[in-house]
Amino acid sequence: MDRVNEDFVKRLCERLRLYFGEVSVRIDLNTTFGCTSIEVSLSNKEPMRYTFRGDIFDIDDIVKYFVRTFPGYLLPHVELYNFELESEPETETGPMTPVEGIKYDKGKPRMCEMIQDFAEPLEEVAKVWAFGADKYSKGNWRYVLGGEERYSNALMRHLLAEQNRAIDLESGLYHAAHVAWNALARLYFIKKRYASEVCKSED
Repeated sequence: MDRVNEDFVKRLCERLRLYFGEVSVRIDLNTTFGCTSIEVSLSNKEPMRYTFRGDIFDIDDIVKYFVRTFPGYLLPHVELYNFELESEPETETGPMTPVEGIKYDKGKPRMCEMIQDFAEPLEEVAKVWAFGADKYSKGNWRYVLGGEERYSNALMRHLLAEQNRAIDLESGLYHAAHVAWNALARLYFIKKRYASEVCKSED
């Protein structure tokens, strides 16, 4: 296992070039959320990205991830062997024992990357959440009657108030952060209502 440093980036580049040709690597460490993001750039292709928690990892695991996830980027001479099989590959003596665990994440939300991209704004939204939890109680917002309409109204109030000043006088926090928090609460109630409607339609 390795830590991210200049030598690590150099060795990772050398390994990736064997499979993808000339590449450049950029690594971002997000200390707030404990995420590490690796971006590999190739000529005339969209960058490859790998985001995970922590800052200690294995170069072999990273290379295998990129080879499995971006087979269309591989050099012509590189042969894939059972990288995309959902089941265990067979040998003459039976199922092949996997050398590492496999998890298929294609099409799933890339939560860690999203959090890393919006780390600073999300920190402001978290302050609004903490302000509300102290003012009322933790989780109280989920039980507000007519939540969808009321949080929609709260969102609009902060949006309009922002036209006069950026900071909310009561909380001392950005009106924009209050808008974002109320949007999340509103979405929670919208999804809850939609799920209820779906259940009724299936009865």
